[in-house]
Amino acid sequence: IQPTSSPTDTPSTSQQPTSSPTDTPSTSPSTLPTLVPSASPTTSAMPSMAPIPYSRSTRVDLRYEPWSRLPAETRTLVSTRLNYDENSWNAYSTNPVEERDWSNLEPLEKDAARRLGYDQYSWDCWQNHFRSYTWDDLEFYGLDFPYIALGWTSLSWEGTEAPPPSATMSWKELTAAERQLASELCHFRDNWDGLDMTPNYNGDFLYPKVKRRYVEWDEQPTDARRIAADSLSYDRETWNFLGTAPIEGKRWLELTEHQKSDAMSLGFYQRTWDCFLNHYRSYAWVELDRDSRDALQVLGWSENTWERNVEPPSYDNDWSRLSENEQTTAAILCFFEDNWDGNSLEVVSDLVITEDGTVVEEGFIIHVDGGVDGVVGSNSGGTNTGSIDGSDLGGSNSGGSNLGGSNTGGSSASGSSSGGSSGGSSTVGSNEGGSNTISTANGQTPNVILNQDADIMSVKSIDQANSADTAGVNRMSCIFTFVLSGSIIQFLL
Repeated sequence: IQPTSSPTDTPSTSQQPTSSPTDTPSTSPSTLPTLVPSASPTTSAMPSMAPIPYSRSTRVDLRYEPWSRLPAETRTLVSTRLNYDENSWNAYSTNPVEERDWSNLEPLEKDAARRLGYDQYSWDCWQNHFRSYTWDDLEFYGLDFPYIALGWTSLSWEGTEAPPPSATMSWKELTAAERQLASELCHFRDNWDGLDMTPNYNGDFLYPKVKRRYVEWDEQPTDARRIAADSLSYDRETWNFLGTAPIEGKRWLELTEHQKSDAMSLGFYQRTWDCFLNHYRSYAWVELDRDSRDALQVLGWSENTWERNVEPPSYDNDWSRLSENEQTTAAILCFFEDNWDGNSLEVVSDLVITEDGTVVEEGFIIHVDGGVDGVVGSNSGGTNTGSIDGSDLGGSNSGGSNLGGSNTGGSSASGSSSGGSSGGSSTVGSNEGGSNTISTANGQTPNVILNQDADIMSVKSIDQANSADTAGVNRMSCIFTFVLSGSIIQFLL
């Protein structure tokens, strides 16, 4: 078909096209839209950018104060509203409430969190570290970038794949760049490593020893025995003979939620359970941190023998036959003489539990500056009490070392003070059996138990302050300052 030499003045009226369509579309679109779309629309699960730019919130420093330093009203608030107790407060990330983001807190929990100084962003960052967010949530807020740089993927985040190596590294094992990335997620050394603010008076251990575990079965309160026997299946024999309980062959992550709850009631959490009870035996070699691997190698382990569970010759030795270096190294794995040798608590334990649940030793040494050491503990005749009578630091006492003036059987730590009548004050020595307390003139026991957490204390100084009792009689209060593993502890008698 050939076109005419020139177009006509009017369009043709034919309903058929004048020629076949071309193989390729014309360069310009048609003037009218088609009745149906040419393709399905594109979809996106999340918006293309976050509505609120992320910036790290301010840390709530109160959260990093030990339980013992919290005001009474704060302890009441966090225990009644957020279900904290001393253990879960001191050991970071052990309270299930920290596994929930702000949107999943109950109204009373949010109120308590606000009173502590948190808001939505500081809670989700400093308490939760965005762990309860989905991967899509992280992408939405731009938080996937630091997690990706730390080795996480959507699959490992959701639990389909194993977590990256950084998840099991200690803070010091991270590179400087990784630490910077972790800080964007509100981590710093203490909370990354699992801060435990429980006093640790034995520096050989990385974590505070759970003393309750080393009180023999018959000395345990009824409730503690019931909890230990429940999901953890302890009985008198497996409790008293250290290292024989089958449950201790499991790491924390292998415990059921019921077992974890019972273990926490006994004072354990993941780090103390895995170290003191399991000694990392349920860990794969690659899961161990550098310090633990180094310690195991000193004791004779290798990756091959660890994975095949072939104990090195050092494990055949009694504790006393280990070298000093081996003993120090074994402590990194939370071994000490009794649990290394598998001793019976019926034979070796000198721990008791007081009525208020405090674990104390039957005897401990007090080094009195300028005086003779005295051991607080027992007296063959029963209770042996040293007292402050409120009037004088002089006088005498028949046992231990006197904190002023002369003493029969002891020595003076300081000269006599002025004012008041005789009667004196003393720390009392010990023999076998019975118990010992230090009390005020009116017979009240101080609210600080000297032998609660330490074997050795020393009297640093004695300050005096006159006060009046309810009868209007002048009496003297003594502020005792003790040096305890480098820390200063004061209490008023």
